[in-house]
Amino acid sequence: MFTTRPAVTVAFLGTLLATPVALADGAPGSCDCAVTPPAAAPAPAPRLARWGVGVHLASITLPDPTGMDDGGTSYGGGGLQLRYRLSPRWQLELSAAHAQEQDVDASVARQLDSVAISALYHLRPFARWDVYLVAGLGATSDGDPDATDEARQASQMGDVRFGGGVERRIGKIGVGAELRAIVVGQREPDATARMAGAPAAAEPQRGGGALTLGATYYF
Repeated sequence: MFTTRPAVTVAFLGTLLATPVALADGAPGSCDCAVTPPAAAPAPAPRLARWGVGVHLASITLPDPTGMDDGGTSYGGGGLQLRYRLSPRWQLELSAAHAQEQDVDASVARQLDSVAISALYHLRPFARWDVYLVAGLGATSDGDPDATDEARQASQMGDVRFGGGVERRIGKIGVGAELRAIVVGQREPDATARMAGAPAAAEPQRGGGALTLGATYYF
């Protein structure tokens, strides 16, 4: 009995002495290294819609087809545009517009049909205010609904267009303004003059311009 009591006392004292050491060392397999929080996953890059369809108002100035006005002829109207994004910076556009001659009596005002295919290069594709450059090829013709196919074909002129624009993105809607210079190509000599043997020369290249205000829905 007296022998067991000292043994129990020694075992109890040993347990007390071993407890701080165990607490200092930690649990088996643990370490006193700092806990590093998991790294946050990078935010996914914003995605831009592939397609866009919209409407625009246009003010177009082109060389006078009669050659009597060196200042050109002004037309006002509107049209549609369809856009497809190849990459964040590159976009293709197909546009069509119908316009009517301004500052003349409506009964004698000439009408104009215009189509163009263009490439747009966006300088700030992910910004709310997007600035871009644009270049393309177009064609204009007589837009009088009563004009014959022969008259439309005779009045058709090809052109090169280049310029720039700015667009403000509001959700899926883009509202913008664009300014383009238009270089009109040469028109072939009149068929009647060729048949008569007259030395009719092709019209020289002349320039004009177009200002458009539009809105595009992207999806």
